[in-house]
Formats: sequence, structure tokens, C-alpha cells
Amino acid sequence: MGVLKKCMQLSIITGCKVQLKIINEEDSSFIQFSSEETAEFERPVESFEEYAKFNKDDYELCDEIECLVSKFGHLNDRKSTYP
Repeated sequence: MGVLKKCMQLSIITGCKVQLKIINEEDSSFIQFSSEETAEFERPVESFEEYAKFNKDDYELCDEIECLVSKFGHLNDRKSTYP
């Protein structure tokens, strides 16, 4: 989630258009990010167990997910850092 949040910050601070795709073959997940709210998201060709798409307005949601889930995908007990 850290990379996703950095992409969101980059797009907000610089005004650049940013797109990101993350495929994790270990847990069969696919995440997409686009800084454009009306972006056409590519549908995954492969079969993924988990699929999520985010845009720049989802920063608070990403922060909450990052606090709930460790980098290994397990639940943890960290508190949110979002004000």
C-alpha cells in the first residue's frame, strides 16, 4: 500500500497523470491505480482471486487498509496515521 500511497501523493503534489499496476502472483492479486477519476481501468486478462482499483481520492481508504493489513497480507493492530 505504501507504493500506492506514494503514487497518489505524487499525482496530487505535481499534477502529473500517474498509472500503476501491481500483480502479485503469490496471492493472485491485481491492483490498479489511476490519478484520473474517469480513467478506463483495464480488466484483468488473467484470473485473479483479488482485484482492486483506486484513484487519487482513495488516499484515506489506502491508509486504513495499510493500518489493518501487514505487508504480508496478515491483519495487524496498528492505528491509522491519517489525521
